[in-house]
This record gives sequence, C-alpha cells and structure tokens, in this order.
Amino acid sequence: MWLTDKQAEIYTVVKVRAEKNLKPKYKDIRFTQDDSAQLDPHFPTVYIHYLPGRELARDLEGDTINAYSCDVQIDVTVSKAQGKTAAEKVTDEVMEQFKKLRFAMRGTPAFVATGSDTKQLSTRMNRVIGSDDV
Repeated sequence: MWLTDKQAEIYTVVKVRAEKNLKPKYKDIRFTQDDSAQLDPHFPTVYIHYLPGRELARDLEGDTINAYSCDVQIDVTVSKAQGKTAAEKVTDEVMEQFKKLRFAMRGTPAFVATGSDTKQLSTRMNRVIGSDDV
C-alpha cells in the first residue's frame, strides 16, 4: 500500500538529513524504528514511530485511500552524562527535518520519566499526506 511506502520514505529522508547534521557532534547516534531494546546501547537514540492515523478525502467509491493524517512520534533518549541539552539539540534537529517536509508540531517536546540512567525527550508531529504527494 502506498502509505507504508510513504512512511518508509519519510523516515529515510529525515534520518539521512538529521544524521548528516548530528553525526559530527554525536558520533554514536542511532536512528531506529524498532521498539525493542538494543543489546549494545547507543546514545543518543532517535526512535521514530508512526501512530495510528485516519483516512481523509474519501470519495463515493471508497475503494482507494486518497489521503490520511500522518501522525509521528519522536523519542530521543540520551545518557545521563549527555544530559538535557543534548536531548534538546537532537530533538530540535529531527523536528526541523520534519518541518522541511511540512509536518506541524502537535505539542512542545516534553521529558518522559525513564526510571534509569537515561533522559528521554518526546514530541509528536502531524501532516496530511495525499496519495500523489512527492
């Protein structure tokens, strides 16, 4: 289906662009769409995952998906040593790359309690994507 292809394309574009800008300062940065823990932790870790969206722009036939609301969550986890500033800088860069793809911020980034020696900053973004969007 075209929307899963589009999500993969968006992830790749954001990852490549953000990684290019962040790699010089954060050599061990990892981007992932995998929600399971890694055996060998890397910090910062940028976990990008798509949230359930809804179909938009329905037509009378209803046999294709013309557009949908694409909701994405960005979770940036850093080590305690890297701290709050690193989490904010990485999050800002990833958000900037989503903004370049015309995503809108759904809320300001917020810290999430992890109960461990890490810090996590989380934010969500959204945009409507049509079947012919490039």
